[in-house]
Amino acid sequence: MTAVDAATGGVTISHGPVASLNWPAMKMDFVLANPSLVAGLKPGAAVEFEFVERQAGEWVVTSVVKK
Repeated sequence: MTAVDAATGGVTISHGPVASLNWPAMKMDFVLANPSLVAGLKPGAAVEFEFVERQAGEWVVTSVVKK
């Protein structure tokens, strides 16, 4: 996780390839389903996360676990 903004409900995450979406590894901004998902996490934390597409082009993180 490279940036956390719980106040606005957003995070920036550098992730590996996502084969199911044909995405290469990249750094990407995501919306949080709930800002409490990142409570206590700081930029630089290694995390595992899950996300869904809420609407076209809006990727929402639904789960975050510190590694």
